[in-house]
Amino acid sequence: MTIRDKLKLQVIKEFNEVNLSKSIGDYFLFLDTLVYLNQTLTEAKKRFEKWEIYGDTLMSKIIFHSQSLFTLLSGTYFKSNYLDINQKILDVPSANILLRGLLEGFLMYYFIYVNPSTKAEKQFRYNVWMMSSLLSRQQYEAVTYQSQKVKEQDKKEIDTLK
Repeated sequence: MTIRDKLKLQVIKEFNEVNLSKSIGDYFLFLDTLVYLNQTLTEAKKRFEKWEIYGDTLMSKIIFHSQSLFTLLSGTYFKSNYLDINQKILDVPSANILLRGLLEGFLMYYFIYVNPSTKAEKQFRYNVWMMSSLLSRQQYEAVTYQSQKVKEQDKKEIDTLK
């Protein structure tokens, strides 16, 4: 037995020892708490600066991706009218895409809103992130009238961030 095989068996053993239904229940309680806190901030009608508002968008992305990922991993049925198939499947490639989006959202939220120790550093990180996104979009050719307007608006935003 190779070291890799031993590691696989260890992971399987540890997974089997986890109380999965309790962990899932705790996870949904955590998500529900995030939704509640997010809604409470919205209802408070507190005025936030532009860079602070995007935290709500990232948090919503994290919540929605989490819910979608759990639903997808619960399985879906593959049925065929022509073949005798009625099989529950896990769509792992789609789950991987959702997991990536979830991790990206979480990491950006943490990088911008949690990790920095000062409000100025949070705003700076947000501005760098926005500048990077806007500059990246400037590289694409604007073909339609709508995309040309968006590109011009992005240029104005870049000038504001400078």
